[in-house]
Amino acid sequence: MRFENPPVPFSTPVHHIRDGSEIEIHGMAFDGAVGSFAVELFVGNDIALHLNPRQKHHGNTIVLNSMVMGQWQHEERHHGPIHHFHHNKHFHLKIIVHQHHFKIKVNDHKICEFHHRMPYHMINMIGIRNDVVVHKIHLHNVGEGYGAPMPGYVQPMPIGSGVAPQPYIGGGVVPPPVYAPPPTVYMPPQPVMAYGAQPSVVVIEEGHRHHHHGIFGHHHHHHW
Repeated sequence: MRFENPPVPFSTPVHHIRDGSEIEIHGMAFDGAVGSFAVELFVGNDIALHLNPRQKHHGNTIVLNSMVMGQWQHEERHHGPIHHFHHNKHFHLKIIVHQHHFKIKVNDHKICEFHHRMPYHMINMIGIRNDVVVHKIHLHNVGEGYGAPMPGYVQPMPIGSGVAPQPYIGGGVVPPPVYAPPPTVYMPPQPVMAYGAQPSVVVIEEGHRHHHHGIFGHHHHHHW
């Protein structure tokens, strides 16, 4: 399954993430207001993998973390010029799922491993946000669409903010998602709709072109 030139922020529901699944992203970081971008693999309201290359104010650093029960966990930082997330230069990011960890590769160089902090087979959404232009996303050994119900989306706060994420849900009631058979549009719970829908994205799968409407939470801009 491939996405060509999707708008950012971008998200797509997925299922059947397994040992051997791969997520490939071709893109270009730029010097924007946030100074970084993030690729996130969601498990409902939590985040199994938060991959955050930081260009501005942090040197060439990749920060990895996860969010469990609405709380950021211990972050891991990786430094060095080999990371290749330079402004206005193409990068090829690959996230490979293994039984015990994610393997992170950039431009065919292995950068690091990030050990699983929650079951990877429960990942049900992929998101990309902030200062990056995405040219292509290619998902290998990943199921398209929505495989299991997901609670209302909770907006994660930037690392180090000291503020716990709050659900954008009135009265503590989570309206149920609305489902439609693939390849029609995934309709998330109403709180996510408050962030606004994205323009159509061309999805290429098995030689057929579809239009994908992704919806992804708009995150507050912090310099992190």
